[in-house]
Parts: sequence; C-alpha cells; structure tokens
Amino acid sequence: MTVVNWSLQRHQVVVVTDTLLSEHRTGSAAAFVQKAHPVPHLETIISGRGDGGLITAWASYAATRVIARDYDVLAEIAPDLIRQLRAQQLADGSPYDGTCSIFMWGWSPSAGRFVGHVFRSGNDYAAGSLPDGVGCAPGFEDPCDDLIAALQGENVPQALFDALLQQNRETRRNPDKVHRNNCGGDAMLSMMTVAEDGAVVSTTRRLMRFAEYDADYDEALTLAGL
Repeated sequence: MTVVNWSLQRHQVVVVTDTLLSEHRTGSAAAFVQKAHPVPHLETIISGRGDGGLITAWASYAATRVIARDYDVLAEIAPDLIRQLRAQQLADGSPYDGTCSIFMWGWSPSAGRFVGHVFRSGNDYAAGSLPDGVGCAPGFEDPCDDLIAALQGENVPQALFDALLQQNRETRRNPDKVHRNNCGGDAMLSMMTVAEDGAVVSTTRRLMRFAEYDADYDEALTLAGL
C-alpha cells in the first residue's frame, strides 16, 4: 500500500508520499507514479491508499469531468461518483480485492479554511471528516519520540519527510513484499497555502530519490517484460 503522510491546518495542507507502485499479488515493483493529485481549479489535493486504479480514476475524473463550483460541492458529490467508478471497474474485471481509502483536502468557502475528508471502501465510500493535525499512514513500528515531537512542531514539511524516511526503513527490513507497505521511488511533497491576498497557492515538488530506486526500477522493467 501507498505511504501517505499529511498535515491539515486552517491555512495549510501538506501531503508527502512515495511514488512506488507495487503489483498487488506479488509486491514486486511495477512502476513509479504520482500519488498525490492536485486539482488547482478546485483548490484540492486527492490521494489515497489501496486501489491505485480507483484513486487515480477519481483524481482524473474530479480534475477533468466533474461539474463542481468548489471543494464543498466536490466533497458532497464524491461518494456517489466514486461508487460509480468502482462499479465500472468491477464490470471491467478489476482484479483488486483489497481495501481502499481515498483522502481529499481542499479550501472550503463555507468554512473559510482548509478541510479534509476520507472515503473508505469499508464504509461504502461515505464521506468522513479528517481532523486537524498530522496523519501518517502506515504508522510506525518503532517508538520514535523525537519524530513524534517533530510532527507537532513548526517545520511540518520536514517532519513529514522524516516520517517517510522512517517508514521506508521499516518497510524495507520486512522481506514479505506481499503483505508489507512497500515504500520507495521518490519522496514527493504537495502543499496548499493561503497567500496574503487570500489566494490558494498549490505547490508540488520532488524532495529526493530513495536509495533502492535503481533496484526497484530494474524489477519493474523485468515485470513489464522489458
């Protein structure tokens, strides 16, 4: 599953992910993909864990097909549209049979701040609210007091990046690629902030490339028969 770390605050959203896509039956590296999807005209970021096909289908649909005035409208209509996309996947023979969580953050005109929602397969993709603060998925296996303290500090982007490094270390020491959270590829940062003039500014950048990238790249080429 994808590693997604985020911070939700009134005037800022920060999302840090890896880019490694694994083949769900074997855990082998399959590709390197964007996992946090900014939708700037709706002042929104979409990410998720689980069914990468459904997550990217929803991100693409939200960015290119939805009639929505703003994030509030998008969040309201999202459950039904995600269910329709999943039904179409199943009709097309999608092999994915695991759980899926779709995360969405954006500027809410009605609330006058950034808000977040989660749509989980176990709840038939009904909208659930994300609280303010930091979320790290998956959590940490080892006690990391300094890291936990940093996540509550002022330099949230750096702390979320440090958390991703810790998650990478923890997943890589587990030889069971099928059942572990496979973390690798590139570390990516997506952020939305409110400027002094009230405009929502979206930023996306690559932070670094993991040490295992070359080995994972070769594995992905092999899997693809290249």
